[in-house]
Amino acid sequence: MIQMEKWGYNVVRAWIDHRSEITPGSGQFGIAGPTDRNQPELYPPYMANLIDFLKRSNAHHIYVVLSCDYLPANRYYYGIINASSNDPNITGPNEYWLETGHINARNAYLQELVQEIKSVEGGALLSTVFSWELQNELTFYVDNKPFSMESGTVTPADGISYDMADAGSRQRCEDNGFLHAIERISESIHRLDPDAMVSASVFTYQAVGKTGPSGLLPRNPSDPRYPARPVTFVQGSSLAYLDFHPYLFQGSLASNLQSSEWSSIDLSKKPAVMFEFGEMENNQPSATAVADALKSFRDEGYRLGMTGSMLWTFDTQNQFPHFWAATDAGGIIGEKLAPVSRYVQWNFNGDGDMEGWRAESPMNASVSGGALQVSTPGGTPSLEVDSLNLPA
Repeated sequence: MIQMEKWGYNVVRAWIDHRSEITPGSGQFGIAGPTDRNQPELYPPYMANLIDFLKRSNAHHIYVVLSCDYLPANRYYYGIINASSNDPNITGPNEYWLETGHINARNAYLQELVQEIKSVEGGALLSTVFSWELQNELTFYVDNKPFSMESGTVTPADGISYDMADAGSRQRCEDNGFLHAIERISESIHRLDPDAMVSASVFTYQAVGKTGPSGLLPRNPSDPRYPARPVTFVQGSSLAYLDFHPYLFQGSLASNLQSSEWSSIDLSKKPAVMFEFGEMENNQPSATAVADALKSFRDEGYRLGMTGSMLWTFDTQNQFPHFWAATDAGGIIGEKLAPVSRYVQWNFNGDGDMEGWRAESPMNASVSGGALQVSTPGGTPSLEVDSLNLPA
């Protein structure tokens, strides 16, 4: 965090570990605690670590996107799922967003998580949470029901029946399914944290070998994943922003975004960010080369209309295949992408050194203790700097 702050980075994504015992016999648990835990309260030792992480982030002026992908794997939250009559024509990962029981459980979990963080320091840590991310990369799978079905109807949690033999009906099932669940959970979060931002991210269609939305057809592609359509969330959605996850190895950024209907998205209604972009190690000859390539990729995103970005990853080294991290090769990549490289900083580290600033009477100014200090008895004070020397 110290290095992130030095370079000017101010947002990080953190995943909540939903598991019970992380390694059998280790006695180390995720947010669920022991499997037989039967109470809404989240596992206290895990929450203590999460609270500590938020406090440390706050101390270093870093906001945190909390990614809450899955449910706590314990008796209490699974009990909420089983308390509802769920449709047998909805299976596998598709249950997370289409089944009433899963939505009820996710809703209860997010309420508990927000409330427990709100209970610390009079709610002060809520401002450290940049957004509550309901899902990293919203996805439905066509190798599971209902989208594996060639015919028949399904009635998910929104109460509408959809015909799985009709492409338009299948697409509406996906669009409405995500919207229904997101709105219900967002409403609960905002009751506890009215100023909260709620988010959910997507990879693009091109990233999984699709040309665009097609009613989740064909049913047997090489990759069974179909992402949510970002255009669905522009109107009538509580998501605070649209979050895309493109990568250099997926091809042109423009074509990547266009596969997800980029030109149809009204960015005046909702901003868009790239809160995950990066490159695999074996695709670039050196850290210097990848630093230049990543900077060009990010800057192209800004030119296309993105308003923020986050590199995948800052210092993680345990992924296979390995992705270039900001701290690789002595930090060449992190320094190249550093926000401080895009603006001028005045540190005022030398007592008496105004670093190009000057005050016009009746204002008085001086530098000491790492700060530019000014005062004026009245009148029309003026403080000017000689030259910004910034690229237009």
